[in-house]
Amino acid sequence: MAYLLYDLALYTCVRSEIDSALSEGPGGLASGLESCMRLVSIYNEVLRLNTASASIRAVAATTDMEDVTLSAGAKVLIPYRQFHFDTKVFGEHAAQF
Repeated sequence: MAYLLYDLALYTCVRSEIDSALSEGPGGLASGLESCMRLVSIYNEVLRLNTASASIRAVAATTDMEDVTLSAGAKVLIPYRQFHFDTKVFGEHAAQF
């Protein structure tokens, strides 16, 4: 919500999308969500920038990764948030909304 409230052009665009979807009658927004592309992209971008999820995996076999050796049976914690700021994947402005 903060991103929408501080960017009038973005708010106006999303409001227009939502108004169009709601004009379709009851359930319009739920059934017309695919027509609210800007709203969906904002939702996905907020998740990308603010996620705090991680995975824990057990190493199945001893594995060498550059200068690190992961021993079989060891646990590896994989935080995903850092991946979402990778400029090779998300471009040079990966840290920006």
